Amino acid sequence: MLNMIYCLFYGFLKVGLPVIALVYLYLTCSSVYLFLGISLFFKDRKNIINKIFLAISLNLAFWAFCYALMTSSSTKEAAYFFNRLSSLSWSTLFSMVLYLFIYLTKREAYLKKPWNHLPLVVPSLIAIYLYFLHTTSANEIVRASYGWTFLIPKRNGVLWDYYYGIYSVVFALVSIWLILDWGKKSKLVREKKQSKLVAYSLLASLILGSITNIILPLLKKTYLPQLAVVSILFVCLVIRYSMIKLKLMSFTSERVVLDVLKIMNEGLIITDPEGKITSINKGALQLLGYEESNLRGKLAEQFFQSDLMLSKTGISSRSENEIITQNGTLIPVLSSFSVLLDDFGDELGRVILFQNISEIKQIQNELRNAHEMMMGEYTRLHDVIDSLPGLVSVISESYVVRFANQNHNSVFGESEGKTCYEVVAQNKPCDNCSINYVFENDLPIRGEKLFYNNRIYEVTLQPFYDIDGSKLVIRNLCDITERKEAEQELSRLQTEMARLERLNLVGQMAAGIAHEIRNPMTTVRGYLQLLGSKSEYQSQESTFQLMIDELDRANIIISDFLSLARNSTKERRYQNINELLKHLFPLLEADSFSQNKQIVFVAGEIPDILISQEEISQLVLNLCRNGLEAMEEGGTVTIRTYLEDDHVVLSVKDEGKGIEAGDLDKIGTPFFTTKEKGTGLGLSTCYNIAAHHNARLEFISNPNGTTFLVRFITKK
Repeated sequence: MLNMIYCLFYGFLKVGLPVIALVYLYLTCSSVYLFLGISLFFKDRKNIINKIFLAISLNLAFWAFCYALMTSSSTKEAAYFFNRLSSLSWSTLFSMVLYLFIYLTKREAYLKKPWNHLPLVVPSLIAIYLYFLHTTSANEIVRASYGWTFLIPKRNGVLWDYYYGIYSVVFALVSIWLILDWGKKSKLVREKKQSKLVAYSLLASLILGSITNIILPLLKKTYLPQLAVVSILFVCLVIRYSMIKLKLMSFTSERVVLDVLKIMNEGLIITDPEGKITSINKGALQLLGYEESNLRGKLAEQFFQSDLMLSKTGISSRSENEIITQNGTLIPVLSSFSVLLDDFGDELGRVILFQNISEIKQIQNELRNAHEMMMGEYTRLHDVIDSLPGLVSVISESYVVRFANQNHNSVFGESEGKTCYEVVAQNKPCDNCSINYVFENDLPIRGEKLFYNNRIYEVTLQPFYDIDGSKLVIRNLCDITERKEAEQELSRLQTEMARLERLNLVGQMAAGIAHEIRNPMTTVRGYLQLLGSKSEYQSQESTFQLMIDELDRANIIISDFLSLARNSTKERRYQNINELLKHLFPLLEADSFSQNKQIVFVAGEIPDILISQEEISQLVLNLCRNGLEAMEEGGTVTIRTYLEDDHVVLSVKDEGKGIEAGDLDKIGTPFFTTKEKGTGLGLSTCYNIAAHHNARLEFISNPNGTTFLVRFITKK
């Protein structure tokens, strides 16, 4: 396109007035063709004749435009290109013209059989091949006084050299015969005259076009420019005039007009130039409530509430007005007002057309009231949603937040217009997006979700349809973080209470059986010692000693029971756990040495706390011995003390295999043990001691070992 413009204006600078005049002639023809085709097409876009005429007009406009560019081209190559490009138009023109004349002469029945289109289409396709696709058949470009033109070379044989001339003349003559035959058979004088006018104009155009576009180029003469595309303009004007005239004449019969006026529901009043009523239809009489005889000769404007104003063109636009009926009632109407002129421009009268719009006005009022009510309900609903305690938002299918209430904006910032994922600081929708699920399945869902602000929300998504039919989702977020934390704390307390209840049960059992078992055991132990000291039982001394040891072990178990059963009565005082651990460390070191294991003590800076030395010693011994028993030879138990958040922490870490996942919930339960000879009371005693000191006993376990943590409160 840029090259085309360049060629056109560059050619203007280099060539003279004849070239410029010819170029403007071509461009003018191109513009007129466009106007003729488009204006006729929009008069009746469904009419097949109008469509064909539009196609012919566009074809000719393109042909003329290409000739303008060819004539003014700056180079021979550019002129050659535009000449070949124009062949697309003139190669197909006469096929289109023949189609038009077939429809104009009402012979379209011929086209119902598909193969009857071949004689109309194939010749134009051959022409396109010869003059556009096949370069050896292309025209020869030469320069003349009026710009670039073309000559027809003789190099392909008589048939192909003269093909376009034969094709165009034959199709044009067939078209002329069709229109003359149609006029001859018509019974209407106007159609006979119009057929001759169209035929003669086409014949004249054919003669002129053949001379300038076929004969002279074949004779290698450049006397005249190519004027075929100009001469055809006269044919198009004649055809367009005839088509419009035929259509108008079909509907301008005075009888038809009068019949139409009588049956019109709209009111129609015709006046003389002074505005006095000369004719009025039935629709106007019914609206006004008068007899026709009572209205003739009266001024039409007296029956309208507002003046009827004309524009400068003599035609008023449709506007609302009110007519005054015979009983004085005002009826709203939509009226228009125009002046009737004769062929000389003199005013013949005026036409007033009006339509009763009472029902329309009533509907408008009802719609206005309904709209006001709807807006009131919308405002009320908006205020209700805005005041809801939850975080409410309305989201579209493109994830855009259409509405967000004050609580939502106070938490996530101004949200309207943003996508729901942008609101929560994301750059794309969530995986397995629940909003998308609601849109796809049209089902509500409810669940819980942790948002980026580390708050847990109960999410409710409900689909609904907007007033325009678009699908939306209303989302309500209810912050349940505190509730979830309370539930977790309640669960922890319930677990702790269950454990304490179990310990209380064990204590009750221990308290009930301790004294009943200990006294007989003491008697049995005494007699075993007595018998073992006699000479006749010296050979059974080892057996007696084994029985005594087992009785002592049973006594230890009973002591553990009692320690769980009764509240601590040991004296507690403020002291440093580090000093207590230093006192116990030699004993612990001896135990580890005997098992070929190690124990390490790392003392941190900690304050004194209120503890029972005896009970804490028992707790440390139990935890350390459990750690030693959990490890293979060569392992290390690490005892550590440190201060953390107003708590003194005692840590005992081993390098065992950790606690099995299935046993984690059972730790601290009386009688639960994983040792072959264990009682399952050691850790229960530790939990009991920690509870006596208002401390919290925790543990962390993994395949690399287990760490028990005792957290003592430092505040007094």
